[in-house]
Amino acid sequence: MHILFAFASAFCRASIQQTDSKSISPVFLIIKLKNRLLSILSSLILHESMQLVSKKHI
Repeated sequence: MHILFAFASAFCRASIQQTDSKSISPVFLIIKLKNRLLSILSSLILHESMQLVSKKHI
């Protein structure tokens, strides 16, 4: 869980740095962050599912 928060923090900082001093909509950052976290979560779920399947075949 701490990894997700660290990643989210780094992602927000990177998003802010890429804007070249333009104003960023907080909604835009939240949507980007939400999409990234959903992607990470789906990857973790897939990884856990694959581990469970491999344990059943042993």
